[in-house]
Amino acid sequence: MMRHLLITLFLFSAFLSFAQVEQKKEKERRVAPAMNNVLREEVTIDEVETVSKSKKSNSKKQLQIQTISATISATLSQASRMQTQRSFTDQQKQTIQNKVAELKAIDKHSFEFHLYDYLKTPYDFDNISSLKKAESMNAYDFTVLRLFAAYYHIQNDEAALKQYLSKLNQGKYFRTELDLYAALTLESLPKGAVLITHGNDDTYPLLIQQYIKNTRTDVEIISLDHLLSEVYRNKLKNKGYKMPDREIVDTRFLSMFVSANSNKKIVCANSIPKPYLTALKGDLNIVGFGYSTSLNENNTKFYESQLKFRLIKMINANQRDLMANSLPILFDVRNDYIDKNKIEKRVEVEKYLRLIGEKLGRSSQINALLK
Repeated sequence: MMRHLLITLFLFSAFLSFAQVEQKKEKERRVAPAMNNVLREEVTIDEVETVSKSKKSNSKKQLQIQTISATISATLSQASRMQTQRSFTDQQKQTIQNKVAELKAIDKHSFEFHLYDYLKTPYDFDNISSLKKAESMNAYDFTVLRLFAAYYHIQNDEAALKQYLSKLNQGKYFRTELDLYAALTLESLPKGAVLITHGNDDTYPLLIQQYIKNTRTDVEIISLDHLLSEVYRNKLKNKGYKMPDREIVDTRFLSMFVSANSNKKIVCANSIPKPYLTALKGDLNIVGFGYSTSLNENNTKFYESQLKFRLIKMINANQRDLMANSLPILFDVRNDYIDKNKIEKRVEVEKYLRLIGEKLGRSSQINALLK
């Protein structure tokens, strides 16, 4: 089927690595005055040696903290890029726990220890005090802001959630392209849809659109990451969702969740990796900037009212992620025009498809599908 072929060829995810700026604090050191000139000279030399040793010790400790933090960060990054599950593997979990223990032994008062002490068990709110201590040391760290946004989203504290989303928005932690993607995704969905998201780069720009910019507040956003939280699962149960009896959040979990809640208008964001989608039971339909097994939406109305007016801008601005994520819906609209024998409109869509193909270096693939 055409749709399955499109999913294989044009499913793209947008991921960012954020460069975090660490603030360094310097401690003031005072040298006590000497009683006489001879003693002053002797004390000064001794104190210089002491200060030198102290600096070397602090420098060594900081280097150890940075080295351990780099290992934890790399492990977390590896976990975030897994294509089939969101839960940590046993090896990842063990690595993080061991490294956090090392950080504690070196400096249990460091920002890094408090941050990773919270992160070692995702969404364990019994350990929220560690995150609060990290915030007191670096309130505008991206990870801190994101984790608090997740915490208050799960806890249903809208006022606090807006506060942290506002900081993320004002600090421009996400590229403009991701904000545009979030807006387009929400606007492309049917009324009352439930959107399943996968990672930071789709979840938080989408929440910012909803809670800060009041875009499509009728859409419910469910994060696969947040489903790691038992509190979040219970929250959804109380809202009428059926939850799989499965601790690990992976491709099977999503398939079970979608099947169990087939009465809902569930749409999987097209940022979700392909293994999750291929694990779903039933045929996938393109629904706006997403995929659904329960909905079969006509995307032509959205294309004609909004998308086509933004295509030239995204093409001229070379917004590659946006262009790539627009391909499935454009092909679906093109097929609709073919079915309705609307030749001129079909030609128009094909023009955009070819332009995007050139920008993405995928002209041969797109031209083959257009034949």
